[in-house]
Amino acid sequence: MGKKNKNKSKPNPQSAIRNPQSDFRWAYVVLFVFAVGLYANTYDHDFAFDDSVVITGNKYTKQGFDGIKTLATKDLFYGIYGNSLDLEGGRWRPLTLVMFAVEYHYFGENAHPYHILNIILYGLAAVVLFLMLKEFFPRNHLLAFLATLLFVAHPIHTEVVANIKSRDEIVSFLFLCLMLYFLFRHVRTSPPNGGSRRRAFIFYSVLCYFTALLSKENGITFIAIVPLALFSFAGKRIKQSLLLTIPFLVTAGIYLVIRTSLVGMIGDRQSNDITDNPFLHLNFPALPTPLPFIEKFATICWILLKYLFLLIFPHPLTSDYGFNQIPAITITDPKAIASILIYGGLVFYAVKTLVQRIKSEKNGEENLKSNSSDLRSVLAFSILYFLITISIVSNLFFLIGTNMGERFAYISSLGFCLVLASIVLRITNTSNYELRMDFYKNAKLTVTLLLILVLYSYKTYTRNPAWTDNKTLFTADVKTSTGSANAHYYFANTMFTDHINDDQSAKRDSFFVEAKKEFRRAMEINPYFHYCYYNIGLIWEKLGNPDSAIVYQQKTIALKPENSMAQYMAKGALGLVYGKLKGDFEKAIPLLKEALANKPDDTGYHENLGICYAMKGDYDNSIKEFETSLQLKKVIKKEDARIYMNLGLSWQNKGDKQKSDDYFQKAFQIDPSLKK
Repeated sequence: MGKKNKNKSKPNPQSAIRNPQSDFRWAYVVLFVFAVGLYANTYDHDFAFDDSVVITGNKYTKQGFDGIKTLATKDLFYGIYGNSLDLEGGRWRPLTLVMFAVEYHYFGENAHPYHILNIILYGLAAVVLFLMLKEFFPRNHLLAFLATLLFVAHPIHTEVVANIKSRDEIVSFLFLCLMLYFLFRHVRTSPPNGGSRRRAFIFYSVLCYFTALLSKENGITFIAIVPLALFSFAGKRIKQSLLLTIPFLVTAGIYLVIRTSLVGMIGDRQSNDITDNPFLHLNFPALPTPLPFIEKFATICWILLKYLFLLIFPHPLTSDYGFNQIPAITITDPKAIASILIYGGLVFYAVKTLVQRIKSEKNGEENLKSNSSDLRSVLAFSILYFLITISIVSNLFFLIGTNMGERFAYISSLGFCLVLASIVLRITNTSNYELRMDFYKNAKLTVTLLLILVLYSYKTYTRNPAWTDNKTLFTADVKTSTGSANAHYYFANTMFTDHINDDQSAKRDSFFVEAKKEFRRAMEINPYFHYCYYNIGLIWEKLGNPDSAIVYQQKTIALKPENSMAQYMAKGALGLVYGKLKGDFEKAIPLLKEALANKPDDTGYHENLGICYAMKGDYDNSIKEFETSLQLKKVIKKEDARIYMNLGLSWQNKGDKQKSDDYFQKAFQIDPSLKK
């Protein structure tokens, strides 16, 4: 009986050619449900990590529909910093930013719908990936299905799905898969009877490619993936593959022209801040200097090998690999040598296989098709696919703002999953099996596959809760990224800001003291970390020690003289210390005015400047600043009643009872408790 069932599952060689109209609806459902189920425990998470950059801290996202024009034409960081960061080429990702603006219009700062959409998009990406891989492997749908299952389950994707901001990765990949799917449909549609369909497919393919680029720049690497995929899996010769790449090359050119006109081009700027450029030497207090290229190259090779290690064994995972979690190494370091040898061997194998395939063109196109899904072809494609797609985030050609991130491996991980699926089929002797609903009846295949999927799924499901909110994430990841200045800063900052508005108490002060320790640990790793000096200054202010607060804010000002954001923050904080704690309005007023020169729309600083003028007896200027603060506010909240009270007091001191009473009444309307 067992033998009969086994033979029933295994086809003869002729049955290896699948019916393209086969019904795989069950497979689509399985993949979608599996993907959604894996990340179902993230739907009730809050915003975390970089979500502030694109949603909660982005002034244009928070304008909803009104902010769409600005989001679509400005750098990614414009909405939070008022300018682009000193990162090469800027960051232009209008599609997902516009999505966030629309969501903010309807859902505001309720994070649940954003997470639900991320989960759904991940499920859709799984379905589309399977569609694409079926086109790659028309004779081996089981390989396509297993590779997609492994891709869905891989724990290295947790950041991409659980962190709302990383939706740009999901959307980009989804449309890149659609691009290749439509391209292969174009190639495989017969010209005599399918001319209009072929034209439609190539149009859809190009449109999907442009859409992917609007989500994230990484899609530019698919200019190289297109001919590689066509040659490897569509039976196209080199020349044919390159000719079919031309429409996408033109599309990429149009995209780059638009992008450059809006946010700049590669090489137009470079950060000398170790936070954004980890390939620098510490020379504190002098400015940091770039690493020699050979050291940078050695470090990048080691980072690339770490990506490979994480794909093979995805533990531990962390949200931050910033300076100095992965210290720079020399070319003679064993880690660099091992990295170069391993990747050199992989490249040699892939290129050698491709060269052999090119030579086999003499045997005709049918021969190419017959060999397109064998293990060597899949391995060669997967190796080159991984290297090509990871290259754009490797820092080898331009700096990306950090040295490593799990989200950067999302698209590239498909190469690894293809290899793993191929190996599973080979070791279980199921390479020629059909994809059927009862494929799991093959015990050897099922046990091997389940062993991997259960381990992957467990790691994914247990890692997801770390992304619940900033406090949970940074509390967990500071234990993993012990050498990262960013990790210690994030942990300290969360501890401090969570209690910044608490009333004075021993419990509050204990949190502040612990936060100071973490800020100082971050400063030991990165002595240029001006945000740490700034926050320690704020802590001293909250603890009622104005002299220490002044010292740290002055250090911040001196450390970043050209950084307008640092000057704005530190001078404003210093002005408040002089005004509120020292009562020295002569020093407070100029500092607050200098802070406002860097960011004139800060309503809080206008209000505090008004208070300083009022305390000094300059009621005309105090009224002017209070009114400016109110004019800049888009929505008047309960706490803004105090500004109307201060306006009433200023007019009262000027002797205008009518205006004074009017402002007092407005204050009482907003907050009736003030009448007491």
